[in-house]
Amino acid sequence: TEVVAMSSAEAAEFSKLADTTYRDVNIALANEFARYADRVGVDIQEVIDAANSQPYSHIHQPGLGVGGHCIPVYPHFLLSRAPEMELVGLSRRANDGQVGLAIRAIQRALGSLEGVHVLVLGITYRHGVKELAYTRAIPLIERLAFHGARVSAYDPLLSDEEISRLGAAPWRWGETTDVKAIVTQTGDPVFASLDFGWFPDLRLLFDGRNSLRTIEIPDGVEYHGVGVPASTRRPVAAR
Repeated sequence: TEVVAMSSAEAAEFSKLADTTYRDVNIALANEFARYADRVGVDIQEVIDAANSQPYSHIHQPGLGVGGHCIPVYPHFLLSRAPEMELVGLSRRANDGQVGLAIRAIQRALGSLEGVHVLVLGITYRHGVKELAYTRAIPLIERLAFHGARVSAYDPLLSDEEISRLGAAPWRWGETTDVKAIVTQTGDPVFASLDFGWFPDLRLLFDGRNSLRTIEIPDGVEYHGVGVPASTRRPVAAR
């Protein structure tokens, strides 16, 4: 990439904090937009695509929150020196609150989670990267278990042992199970090839990265995305 000469080490370091904090704030704004889209019954993906068609709009994607070594961490470097940066702190809280919103949506769809089998798909902080730093899968698994759910999980990059250490029972691809809810925590393309015949008791698909909004799902299974209500998704029929 291009090397940019800076006037000082402080300016260079600040540029990195500005870059990552901008992305965190942008994602928080996308998550806020998604909450409103749910309320008024429109598809946030359609909204973002239209808004970003003009050159000065660069709205990022909503989801279950932000993970990795940088984006959820670097804003705190700024806040430690400048706690008056209210927007930065609000954005951190907004992004960290996405897991709670997902839990409440699952509870609205299924009622009590006591004894309910829930499958979390995608454990790393993003698909294709074997890294667990600040992944939102960990608080998601913990919150589901706190509410009494039986939590299983799958990630193509992790072993059964690695998944077990996070407090979830490993699910093996293709295994038939009594799962009632599936939550996608990453947007791994492999999840689009799920065979819903493996889940005869499935009642809810919570699409935490809006990556499955066009796939066909069986009758009787409720879809909920992040700012993508079931009424607005446009499934593409299987060929």
